[in-house]
This record gives sequence, structure tokens and C-alpha cells, in this order.
Amino acid sequence: LLLNSEGKKMGKTQSGAVWLDPNKTSPFDFYQYWRNVSDADVMKCIRMLTFLPLEEIDAMDSWEGSKLNEAKEDLEDASDDVKDATEDEEKVDSNSGASEEEHKEEN
Repeated sequence: LLLNSEGKKMGKTQSGAVWLDPNKTSPFDFYQYWRNVSDADVMKCIRMLTFLPLEEIDAMDSWEGSKLNEAKEDLEDASDDVKDATEDEEKVDSNSGASEEEHKEEN
């Protein structure tokens, strides 16, 4: 559960839920969600959702305007990484299930 700077749930009640599943949130909407994160919430999200070094994030903390948009790009890139990792994990899970079934049939 992510809360915005106002203490409200991010996504679900604000402007629609954001899902990792491309069947529930299109890639474009997923991208737009992270690009439209409130300026007040960008650094919080970057700290929680990226692997950027904390020193680098601390340096970004004073950014405003177009520089803050660069931070949003980092956030969007990181969210894509999370989404891709989730999709890869689902593929591994589905493939391992098939392998288990094949193994059971062979024995």
C-alpha cells in the first residue's frame, strides 16, 4: 500500500488502480501513471521503488520543474523493471508447472 503526500492511497481511490498485468493496465496507462505522480510524491516513490543509490536520490531531492521530470523518468523506468520482473517470474512459474507435469508423466 502506497500513500501519497496527503495520506491517501495512491492509485486505487485517486485515479484508478494501477496493475502490473497489461490486461488490466495498458502499457501506456502504466507509463502515464508514473509520469503523473504528484511532484510531492516523486522522491518517496523513487526511494521505495528504485535501486538508485540513496546519495543520488538525496541529490535529486531539491530538483524542481524540468529536472523533477527527469526524476519521474527514473521512476517510470524503475516501475517498468518491476513490471518486467513480475512478468518473467510468471513465465518461470508457468514453465516450471509444465515441467513438473511432464516429470510426473514420465515417472
